[in-house]
Amino acid sequence: MKLFEAFIYSFFILSLVHCSHTNDVDELQKINKGERILEMKAFDKALQYFVSIDASSFSDDSKAVLFRNISKSYSQLGQIDSAKIYCEKAVNIADKNSFIYFITKAEFELFNHQASNAIETLVNAEKKHPESEEVAKLFSLIYSGEYGEGYFDLQKAEKYAVHAFRLKNNNSNKEQLGSIYFDAEKYKLATKIFKEMYYQESNNHFYKFYYGQSLFFEGKEKKGFQLMKSAADNNDSCKLMFDEIFSN
Repeated sequence: MKLFEAFIYSFFILSLVHCSHTNDVDELQKINKGERILEMKAFDKALQYFVSIDASSFSDDSKAVLFRNISKSYSQLGQIDSAKIYCEKAVNIADKNSFIYFITKAEFELFNHQASNAIETLVNAEKKHPESEEVAKLFSLIYSGEYGEGYFDLQKAEKYAVHAFRLKNNNSNKEQLGSIYFDAEKYKLATKIFKEMYYQESNNHFYKFYYGQSLFFEGKEKKGFQLMKSAADNNDSCKLMFDEIFSN
C-alpha cells in the first residue's frame, strides 16, 4: 500500500535554459522568484505571481518555462485540465532540441497516462543531459509506481532517486529517496533521511509522520507511534495515513 503522498507533478526547479536573447537573464530571474514560492508549496501565491508576469517580450524557451510553472501550480491545486493546457503550451512553444522541450513533453505524456512514451522521451533527454536532476527524478517517480504499477521497479527507482539526490540535495529529492527506502524496507536509511528533514522543519507534520513511520517499522514502535499520532492529531492528511496503518 502507498504510505506516502503522491503528487501528479513533482517539484522540479529548472535551473538552466539555453537561450539566445540578451534579456533572458531578467526573464529567468522573474521566473525564479515564482519558483521559490513554489518550493515553499504556496501554490495559490505562485500561480498568482506567474500569471501576472508580462511574457510578451520573452523568448520562446522562457515562455515555455513560465507555462510549465503555471502548469505545475495548477496541478498542485488539483486543477488538472488547466495544468494540461499550460503544459501543452510549453511543449508547443519550446525549441524542439532544448531541455525544456524534452522534460515538459515527458510531463505532458504522463498527464495523458502515456508512461511508455514518457520513458522514451526521458531516455532521449538523458542522452543529451546525463547530469539532469529533473530527468532522474521523473524516472524515479515512474519506476516507483506513481504512474502505474506496470512500471514498478524499486531497484531502478532507487538508482534514479540516489542520482537525483546527489545532483541536487533538496527536500523534494530527500523525500522521494526516503519514500523509496521505506518501500524497499530499508527502514534505517529512511529513518535517517526523515529524521534530518524533521529536525530541520519540526513544524512540518508530514516530516514528523514520515520520521515516526520509519522508526515504527524499524522496530522503535513506541517513539514512532507517538510521532505519527502527534502528526495525525494536527493534520488531516496525516490522520488518513495513520488510520490506514492502524485501522486493522
